[in-house]
Amino acid sequence: MEWLRAHPYISALSAAAIIFLVGIYIVQRQVAGPIHSGTSTWEGATSPFLNPTGYATIHSAPGTPQTQENIMQNVTSGPPYTYTPPTTAPTDTNTNSDDSFDFDAFIKTLSSGQNRTTAGTKQAEIDTPAYSFIPSKLMSATSAPDRRTDMEQKLYDYGNEVGSFIQSFEDQHPGVAQILKNQVEDRNDASKAAAVVAIADALKSVGNNLTIIDNVPSQMAVVHVRVAKSYIAIGTNLALVPQAQNDADFLKAIETYNAHADTFVKNYVALAELFGAYGIVFASIDAGSVFTFTPNSL
Repeated sequence: MEWLRAHPYISALSAAAIIFLVGIYIVQRQVAGPIHSGTSTWEGATSPFLNPTGYATIHSAPGTPQTQENIMQNVTSGPPYTYTPPTTAPTDTNTNSDDSFDFDAFIKTLSSGQNRTTAGTKQAEIDTPAYSFIPSKLMSATSAPDRRTDMEQKLYDYGNEVGSFIQSFEDQHPGVAQILKNQVEDRNDASKAAAVVAIADALKSVGNNLTIIDNVPSQMAVVHVRVAKSYIAIGTNLALVPQAQNDADFLKAIETYNAHADTFVKNYVALAELFGAYGIVFASIDAGSVFTFTPNSL
């Protein structure tokens, strides 16, 4: 204290210097760190998270409306890009749901752009492994047309003749799937193996009967031959399954049969497609109804 009294000027200058330095420090803090009212992001920029549309608008010429493009340009010019443009309500141009199955479109695809008639039912169930891939109906109608052209009548008669052989097989061999399953579960049972062979022979018989049809319309000739050969092929290869002596041969026999069954399905559906493409309608009581599907059977 004695020293301060002896040197009053030095003490005053020191106090003034301290006050000056403190003032500079306060001013620098105020300038370097301005306070914002918004919420800061992890990037260090201020962004109104709770109001993504609260950005300042672009200063446009008087009378110029603010378009969505202008707003987007303003928002994307500074980080972070959190602006959510308003969504445009979709135009209701299609009353059908995208998730629902469009059966009409499916039918049009099968007929290669030509019209088909739909409706009607068929209850016959086809249950062999090959047939399991085939819907029970491809097209159907509540009633047959009043008149047919000569070509349509020939196709109609042909379809019923082919269908009669197929329906005969179905009627004489119900429960095919269970018969095949029984043999797989007990491969050493001779009677179960014989039951499978009987089914195989019946399938070959269908194919052989198709080959002797002499009134096949020219429009169906190529596919008809393929279907007939496919019936013979699946019957021949199905008969080899119970003859397998070991697991390796058994699996190989099944794989071979499945390959021929896939070909059979393609040929069968191709034949059914042709009936639809030419507008041939079978009633549910017609033998040719084996070539028609209902939506419920798909």
